[in-house]
Amino acid sequence: MSKPSHVAPGIETIAIVTKDRPQSLERCVGGFMEHARRFNRFPAFLVMDDSQAPDMQRRCRQVLAACSQRFAVPVHYGGPEQKRAYIRRLSRATGLRAGVLRFALQGLRGCTCRVGANRNAVLLDTPGQLTLNVDDDTLPLVAPSPLLACGITYASPYNDWDTWFFPHRAKVWEFLPPKTADILALHESLLGQMLPSVDASRNSCAPVLTTVMGVG
Repeated sequence: MSKPSHVAPGIETIAIVTKDRPQSLERCVGGFMEHARRFNRFPAFLVMDDSQAPDMQRRCRQVLAACSQRFAVPVHYGGPEQKRAYIRRLSRATGLRAGVLRFALQGLRGCTCRVGANRNAVLLDTPGQLTLNVDDDTLPLVAPSPLLACGITYASPYNDWDTWFFPHRAKVWEFLPPKTADILALHESLLGQMLPSVDASRNSCAPVLTTVMGVG
């Protein structure tokens, strides 16, 4: 899959955060690479790995190498060793204390869930880019909500989603049959678009900086 000489502006990177789940990571990376090829898309792939055991890091890299070879798509990998080297260089270049950078990119010692720090590493590695961030247990399957409607709704709750519960996955797809759709294009249809200000007293607009789909 060779990259054309000119690509329209859009999502440049698919970033995946992972830890200790090489089998799940393989399904995720392979699924998104296949999805990109189906829609003639050429994003870069970035995987931030928080696995602490050397054997898990090795298995993660083996999975990524196999996917990269299968789809002829390079994958950028950032594990604990790469993050430590980056912290040293960033500390020297900026004068920031290494301890502060370790907290931001590696989280607290003894904390077993450091997804936020892993995502911080993604953000620092993709400045100025439109990036699709996904977890390692996701697949590029799309189904429209039964409540889908045109228009804009402004809401203040942290989580304003509607939730449905099903006994098993097959029932989910009976309720929401998957559709063929370019996931990157769905996000790009809103990213950067100007929306009216929430403050009705101000005649101004603001760009959409982040989009989030429902999860299943």
